[in-house]
Amino acid sequence: KVVLIRQYRYAARQFLWELVAGRIDPGENVKQAAVRELIEETGLRAKKMRQFLEFWPSPGFLEEKMFVLLAQGVTQGEARPEEDEKIEAKAFSRAELKKMLQSGALRDAKTISSLLYYFQFVV
Repeated sequence: KVVLIRQYRYAARQFLWELVAGRIDPGENVKQAAVRELIEETGLRAKKMRQFLEFWPSPGFLEEKMFVLLAQGVTQGEARPEEDEKIEAKAFSRAELKKMLQSGALRDAKTISSLLYYFQFVV
């Protein structure tokens, strides 16, 4: 199963299903930030986090780099969203995600590219 979150994105003017994502706070490394964001947005705690992808989403004008990690050995806890975050989390099967990719239900580039990479090269 892969957990996606659904939240309203003002730039897109709609709710989007996405992978958990967020910033790296000062003093954090990639794995620490991923652990924190996973807990904040879903309540999930991972025994192991493994990076499997790194990319620049818009290198023509942004310095932002994205890191995609696989959370393994997860257990459910209580989510701790930030005050302005209204998030729904849901686990999807591989078959469900493939249907969502094919139908255009997934519209977030980091999610689309990361899932395609994951299905092709990781599992």
